[in-house]
Amino acid sequence: MSELAEKAILVIHAPKNEPPDDEIHDLASAAGYEVVHEVRYHGTKLDREYFLPMAWREDLDYELENLDYDLVIVNRSLSPLQVSNLELMFEKRVTDKIMLVLEIFERKSSTSEIKLQIELANLLYTYPRAQSTMTRNLMTERQARHLGRGEQLKDVVESNLRHRVAVIRKKLEDMAKRNLGHKEGNVLKIPIVGFYSAGKSTLFNILVGEEVQDVDERAFTTMFAKTSRTKVFGFPVDLLDTVGLVDLPRNVLNAFNQMLSPILEAKVMILVFDSTIDQNVWERQMKYMRKLLIQENSSFAHRKYLIVFSKTDLSNLHEITTKREALSKEEWLGESYLIVETRADQPDRIRTDIT
Repeated sequence: MSELAEKAILVIHAPKNEPPDDEIHDLASAAGYEVVHEVRYHGTKLDREYFLPMAWREDLDYELENLDYDLVIVNRSLSPLQVSNLELMFEKRVTDKIMLVLEIFERKSSTSEIKLQIELANLLYTYPRAQSTMTRNLMTERQARHLGRGEQLKDVVESNLRHRVAVIRKKLEDMAKRNLGHKEGNVLKIPIVGFYSAGKSTLFNILVGEEVQDVDERAFTTMFAKTSRTKVFGFPVDLLDTVGLVDLPRNVLNAFNQMLSPILEAKVMILVFDSTIDQNVWERQMKYMRKLLIQENSSFAHRKYLIVFSKTDLSNLHEITTKREALSKEEWLGESYLIVETRADQPDRIRTDIT
């Protein structure tokens, strides 16, 4: 970690009786922050204005009093009011999980197309929240009898936001049309899909037989789909190493249609799951993947899946068996899937099994 890295406090709200989920740690690391302290709240009561209940805020204020830090990261989605109130309370910058993910994407984006998708995602996430804030401020202004000027400002802001969203969408549509003209033949495209750090890039490199993609334990090492042509029984196929999945709200996800189209249009797909993760976390990942892949316009009903359990040398038979049993209950998969277990120290076996 760089000496100049900003220092972050993690505020983690987790349901009772659930094991710790390190996702927010992974995201903070991927964003380049140094985590100097974390606090966990397991209660069910959340405050509409501050997110955290008053008694817990008072304890937290005392706990952090002598700590040196630059920002606070909350592992949930916060409203604009909650962000504003927490920033006043901490006198530090406050960000939530979704803003953190978009920040990572923005820092690692490399093409104009990805930059536009990230800007659109930011607008789609912040616009309804900004609209809510403006409406609340207008109600205050009405009480102060400053109605006209406030509503004019609100109309201008809304108009500018809508215009920028429309401009970005048009640019992305034009880019998609140009890319469509450059598609090569009818070679079968097989995306490798999974959550970040599941082992997708490692598998991709093994299957194509060379170190094409960088491999790193940190989240979002792969920020754009990498394609490599290989052969299966003499027939050419294009393997795609895709961006790691992370649970995002539907309106934010919609901004990444171009990034997701190779996945949603695929007729054959490799799904990679880390066999070592906790069963509750795994089930949440499966639920999100189900929501992502079963979409109205996708061809999921005719799709074939190869499901890969990675890192089996670090797991145990009980963990893998439990996940296999859970998979058998996923009706959307039907009977159109096969399961392969892999470990990175056996590349020849991986290539043989998956072929």
